[in-house]
Amino acid sequence: MHLGLPSLVSSDTDLATIRTILSDYAPSNEFAAQVRVQLAVASFANVLSNNSNDEIDSSLVRMLDSELDTLKTTCADGWTDIAELSVLVAKLHFYALVITRVRPGATSRDILLKLGFGVSLRIAHLTNARLHDNPIETHNLTLQQRQRTHPKNYFRGLAFATVFLLRYFSLNSAVHTDEQQLAANHVMMAHHIFQTCTTSPQDEFGRAAVLFETLGRQAPISADATKLRLTDRMGVSILLDAVSTASEVRGRPVEIAEYETPRATSIYPKQESYIVNGELPASGAPEPWHAELTLSNNDLWNDTVWDIFNYQAGFPQAALHPPEMHPQQ
Repeated sequence: MHLGLPSLVSSDTDLATIRTILSDYAPSNEFAAQVRVQLAVASFANVLSNNSNDEIDSSLVRMLDSELDTLKTTCADGWTDIAELSVLVAKLHFYALVITRVRPGATSRDILLKLGFGVSLRIAHLTNARLHDNPIETHNLTLQQRQRTHPKNYFRGLAFATVFLLRYFSLNSAVHTDEQQLAANHVMMAHHIFQTCTTSPQDEFGRAAVLFETLGRQAPISADATKLRLTDRMGVSILLDAVSTASEVRGRPVEIAEYETPRATSIYPKQESYIVNGELPASGAPEPWHAELTLSNNDLWNDTVWDIFNYQAGFPQAALHPPEMHPQQ
């Protein structure tokens, strides 16, 4: 989901097996809640990705919403704010997937934008609340160290929600000024969280903070007047578009070449021509979440886009062949 790729576990047999294991072997309630969120995602992801009918899309999203909402009841014993965040992020990914495909002005799209707005605000609020928690047992960890113990998907979800707010509300001149300001406030909230966690301008947290700064300085324009350059990475398309746009704004040329994906104009102001050459710009400043978005269809797992998620080249094959251990002397 966070990579914009279809679920590898999607057959009815696979999903039924996982449900059986959850029932029979009773893992911790918190773990079971997280798995059930991913089960819901896997059940709907491939269907939505391969469907192009607006009415069917809307119906499927409503069904997914309903299934995710029931988890708070079915997994009540293991329900935490982290579980709620997982549900909200899953919803936002599917909202964004449909929003990027439905024509501007469609009622279903406007409804999903409003739903996505509320979900994104809630994600930012929950992560900010955790930032200011004062646990009794800190285990001698600083605030920064405690924040960095969260799993990566925790921050990926926050980054995705922040980019959603930037694109469709904070930098969208077509929305009401109150919504623009509310979105901007939560973008600043997310920016503060990433700044708190960073230990170096070049780490993931630092690059994310720079990304938000760079995009946040752009003048608002209508989101409906422009198109995403990528549309086949599910909801993550808006995140990848934002990364490329930030590179262009900072003076780094970018060219996206992806099979059957026409070049289109992003929502943010950009330069006319782009080329990714793998070198830093003249200023020598590191780029926020830089990734070359050139994909060979015959070499999916070596696509350099994996770099922004800190997966090693050749993922997942590389993960299946760990380095040999030296025998003990």
